Amino acid sequence: MRFALRPVWGCDDAAEKDMKIYLLMVLFGTLLAAIHFTSAQERRSKSLQQ
Repeated sequence: MRFALRPVWGCDDAAEKDMKIYLLMVLFGTLLAAIHFTSAQERRSKSLQQ
């Protein structure tokens, strides 16, 4: 009876957990990339001034 209560377009619990982990990894990677590219420009400009 439990399968009848689930919506057709929904995903199962394991797939939902995997998707949450994947999205968290993508968010974390994006944050690290943003930090890397913004701090790299500051370091180059400081070294050029000296």
